[in-house]
Amino acid sequence: MNYLKTDRNNLLLTFFLLFIVIGNNGLWFMPNIQLQFLVSQNLTTNPFSNPDAHCLISNYLLPSTFNILGGDNLYIYLAFSFFLILLFFIIFSNWFIKYHNLSKMNNHHKILAVIIFPIFMIPLYWIGMDSATLLLMLLIMINYNSKWAFLFTFLLGFQHFEQGLAGLLLLFGSLVIYYFFNRGEFYLQIIKKNILLILTIILSKAFLILFFYI
Repeated sequence: MNYLKTDRNNLLLTFFLLFIVIGNNGLWFMPNIQLQFLVSQNLTTNPFSNPDAHCLISNYLLPSTFNILGGDNLYIYLAFSFFLILLFFIIFSNWFIKYHNLSKMNNHHKILAVIIFPIFMIPLYWIGMDSATLLLMLLIMINYNSKWAFLFTFLLGFQHFEQGLAGLLLLFGSLVIYYFFNRGEFYLQIIKKNILLILTIILSKAFLILFFYI
């Protein structure tokens, strides 16, 4: 996991970019984050009588992790959710800098253009259960060619199965179209890996359903 290793210059650049993003966007927690916190306080009981709120329970990884760590305060839950987005930002920034080789003069401009693009502000608009979802999807992307991708995909099934499955299916469709025009053996291997990841997230969801049933 080389993206976790950084030097002083990369770290300073990352926090400078984070300052720009927060200054431009602010911090916005999900409106239902208090309900998410309720799930973390009793992992075996449904705290909601409203059926529309039941989807919060299936986003199970974040509240269960918070519970296992001993969290029992809403403000600590807010800080924990923000920490995951902060980790998301640091990993993405560090990966992007290393991927494009910081020694080139124009790379500062490249990452600055990415960071200030409006769609990158989305993570800070939805701090909460989507913090864990975004972090896991980023880790899957970066580790796609390693065995770590299966672990992060399995965990994503416990956090947000629908978004994860939709992302993997869209990737599958894109890869099939690309393979149709290029016919490269390398791309065929990537498609096979993608199918295995789709099966992994389905298996993960089946485990979660079985857990709730028991």
